[in-house]
Amino acid sequence: MRLFLRVRKIFGVAPFEHSSEHWKSQRQTALIVFFLTYWLIYQIIFTLHGSDLILVKEWISNPINELLIFLTVIFTLYHGELGLQVIIEDYIPATQTQQKIMFMIRLLRLSLMTSVIITLIYLRL
Repeated sequence: MRLFLRVRKIFGVAPFEHSSEHWKSQRQTALIVFFLTYWLIYQIIFTLHGSDLILVKEWISNPINELLIFLTVIFTLYHGELGLQVIIEDYIPATQTQQKIMFMIRLLRLSLMTSVIITLIYLRL
C-alpha cells in the first residue's frame, strides 16, 4: 500500500506532503537523483563521447538506458517540486495562494514528464 501511495505521489495524483513525510521524500529522491545523475554523466562522458546522432539514438533506444533516463527525469522533477514546496510554504503566507502555486508547479511537472515520455517513444521509432 505504501508503494502504491509513493507511485501516486510521483505521478501527481496524491495530496501534497507535509512535515516528516516530506523530509523523508526529499532525502530519498536526493539519493536516487544523485545515483541516476552520476550514471547519466558517466554514460555521456565515456559512452557517448564523440558519437553521432545515430549512435545516440541507438543508445537511447536500449530499454535499460531508456528506463534509466525516464527515471532520472521523473525523480529530478519530483525532487524539484518538493524543494519548491518548501520555499513556497516558507515565504508565501496565504494558504490558498500556496495551494494554487503548488498546483501550477505540479501541472508543469506533469506536462514535462509527458513530453519526456513522448520524446522517448518518438526516439524509439
